[in-house]
Amino acid sequence: MITSLPYKTIQFCIKQNDMKVLLVPAICFLLCSSSKAQMPFLKSGDPMPAFLFTNLQNAPVQQWELSRKNNNKFTIVNFWGTWCSPCIPEMDSLARLQKNNAEKVQMIAISNDAPARLSKYLKQKPTPVWLVSDTSFFLYKLFGFASVGHCAIIDKQGQIIALVKTDSVNQSLINRLVKGTPVLSSADIKETAVP
Repeated sequence: MITSLPYKTIQFCIKQNDMKVLLVPAICFLLCSSSKAQMPFLKSGDPMPAFLFTNLQNAPVQQWELSRKNNNKFTIVNFWGTWCSPCIPEMDSLARLQKNNAEKVQMIAISNDAPARLSKYLKQKPTPVWLVSDTSFFLYKLFGFASVGHCAIIDKQGQIIALVKTDSVNQSLINRLVKGTPVLSSADIKETAVP
């Protein structure tokens, strides 16, 4: 079982359809581990590793570091796909929440769809949610989610505070975040880490 991972040494740059690894030691560590009963590597209470997204769509910035301290907003990272029929109404709900809480949260939706597919989605369904393409599903695998339709909630200091099902992200949850009330994780996590 892996009990800790040197999170501060992990930096990734997801660009277009490729994933370019800036620092490789963490990947070697993951690949060399032979434990059959590994748990997900990222969980509530962990610092968010430094992932630099450079293929943001629908965002006012060209790059976004997921672990950056954001002194005035929580970050809610949704894992979804345009191919996932329950994800579409969830994305509509997240869009409304983003619009109504723009000063409190930043919603980022990560999909394994190609950037062109996300562009097509945006033309059909404009949204204030930032979109990112991760065709390798690398970050999804690090959380150990059992399926799409899950979110990671990152606090203003870059800490993962909860892993939840996307359908549980609502105004009440955002109000609890803002008040500092703990949010319990409800995500479906695989029993073993994805190799």
